[in-house]
Amino acid sequence: MESRLGRSASFSLSLSQTLSSHALTGVAQLTIPWGDQATVNATANQDANGQVTGQIGYTSAAPVEGGLGWTVAHSFTKENYNQANLTWINRYSTLSGGFYGDENNVSRWMEASGSLIAMDNDYFLSRQINDAFIVADTDGYPNTEVSYENRRVGVTDKQGHLLIPWVSGWYAGKVSIDTMNLPEDIDAPVPEKRVAVREDSGAIVHFPVMRVRSAILTLTNDRGQPLPLGTQVTELNSGQSAVIGYDGQAWLSHLGRKNRLVVTTPDGECHYSFTLPQETRLPAAIGPIECHFPSVKEPINDR
Repeated sequence: MESRLGRSASFSLSLSQTLSSHALTGVAQLTIPWGDQATVNATANQDANGQVTGQIGYTSAAPVEGGLGWTVAHSFTKENYNQANLTWINRYSTLSGGFYGDENNVSRWMEASGSLIAMDNDYFLSRQINDAFIVADTDGYPNTEVSYENRRVGVTDKQGHLLIPWVSGWYAGKVSIDTMNLPEDIDAPVPEKRVAVREDSGAIVHFPVMRVRSAILTLTNDRGQPLPLGTQVTELNSGQSAVIGYDGQAWLSHLGRKNRLVVTTPDGECHYSFTLPQETRLPAAIGPIECHFPSVKEPINDR
């Protein structure tokens, strides 16, 4: 017999009786969740001789992403049997230790487990891998935050790699990177992917990361006034367009070294050319670009 107590606790009772001796045996167990990771268990046993023993224990499971877990238990018998253990899951291993026994005989134990993985010209130390794993690759860019199923795993190392050791085999899990921490001149066009890995194997998930040139344009009319909000700006070499915002400014990215602009308004078109350096750690500030719009719609500012 099993019963739910409230929303979380449960109670179970099992009784049996032999037909020949009419001996009655039974087990009663109460389980109470305690917080997010812990449970309290209390058990009572009666054997065929009518002797009743009990046990109470507390277990706090170690988080799968890393941390501490422990178990303590005490048995109410003549020997007063006790048990305690501690588990530490870290990025590189799982370490466990503890003791068990009664007042006269105590045994102690320790255990360490981990994995060594070689993949994509890099080496990884990890806790023991029981199912599958993924190596996230960000094209050599370090300190990029990586998540698996929306749960943060860590940041990439100096080779742009991060090992995810607790992947479920055959499940198409979502691997993603946080592009907000990338430098302003770095772009990751595909920030997330879904990947299913065969059980007892691993896979590399590559996120293309590239350096781009960006520019903030400031455009005015021949009187030095910002061009109106919503005015369209087109870079002819790349074909991309932007609209002017406040203070006559527009943002363009993925630019080449040589760029040609055309600004289109109801009064005409303004053409402008500019060259960017090989690398631009910050968006280049271009302007103010002064546009003239004569009655005849032809470019007059072309340099």
